Formats: sequence, structure tokens, C-alpha cells
Amino acid sequence: MHCSYSQWISRLGLPEQTFSQNYWLNSVKTKSDCLTECRSHPQCNLYTYQILEPKWCNLYSELIENATIKIINSTEHMTGGRVCCCKLKSCLSWSY
Repeated sequence: MHCSYSQWISRLGLPEQTFSQNYWLNSVKTKSDCLTECRSHPQCNLYTYQILEPKWCNLYSELIENATIKIINSTEHMTGGRVCCCKLKSCLSWSY
């Protein structure tokens, strides 16, 4: 799908296991935050971290097209990513 634009969004939870296995790039300790770390890595489009350890980031390569990624509820983890959006669909609805 062609992106008309993209935006960064985040929410509590973790990507489903198959996503994590297929698109994992690296785990890094950041000096700033995981959003900044992901934005500075050319292949990174999604990141996760534990709420209690926000300096340890897992980085993933897959771009989320129109938010078609399943997020598993978790109050201990945060997931954020760059969402590919087209003019006809909303960017902000992640499935639960």
C-alpha cells in the first residue's frame, strides 16, 4: 500500500508474538527514549519497552500500514510505531 503520510503513535501493550519474531531488529539501551532511538535507526518503524525499564528498547522493522497490527494488552509494556496512512483510512485504530 502506498503511504500518503505517516505518523508516530503509541499505546500500552505488546505486538503479537509472530510480529515480534518476524520483524525484530535489535535490543538497545538508549541514552534518551525509545521513540528517539527508533527514529535514529534507518530500518526501525516500531519499538517496545517495559514501563519499569524505559531505556531498554526492542526495535522492529515492519511499517504498520493503516494500523493493521494486533497488540496484546499489557500494562507493563509500551509499543510505539510509525503508521503508514492513506487518505481514505484512519491511522489511529490499533486492533486489540
